[in-house]
Amino acid sequence: MPSSSNYCLTPEEVPITYTLGPVSDLGLPADTCSTRLSCPSGTAARVNAVGIGYINGNGDGSPTLVYCSESDGNWYADVDGHVDPVMDIACQYP
Repeated sequence: MPSSSNYCLTPEEVPITYTLGPVSDLGLPADTCSTRLSCPSGTAARVNAVGIGYINGNGDGSPTLVYCSESDGNWYADVDGHVDPVMDIACQYP
């Protein structure tokens, strides 16, 4: 049950798998590591965007694309067509 100190789902509740290869819908290269964060019902995708803070995932509830180039090591999230560098991602209870 969520509380003020425990409101994120655990890795066991939201298993994340990564794919190494091009992300064709964004034209990202073959050295891209990516995942699409899909949160369980009753929770919302949240990304901690660098310089912005926590923002919600896609407004339509679709999975949020998070990706990194193997060569630069920086992670980015594509939220509603806006790409921001991110520090972490989570599925949280609202």
